[in-house]
Amino acid sequence: MNNKTGASKRKKDIVLGRIKDLREWEKLTQAEFAESIEVSPNTISRIEREEMSLSSDIH
Repeated sequence: MNNKTGASKRKKDIVLGRIKDLREWEKLTQAEFAESIEVSPNTISRIEREEMSLSSDIH
């Protein structure tokens, strides 16, 4: 893994981790958090499992 790819992966991990941390800090279920930001609970689940990117995949 080159330095640029490694740095990009670390940034992604930080952002994804912060989403889950925020949700848990607010004591919200995935469904409650999803409703609050107008996405499906499945979207939150997929983001937290790193199966979905945070780019233009979310509208």
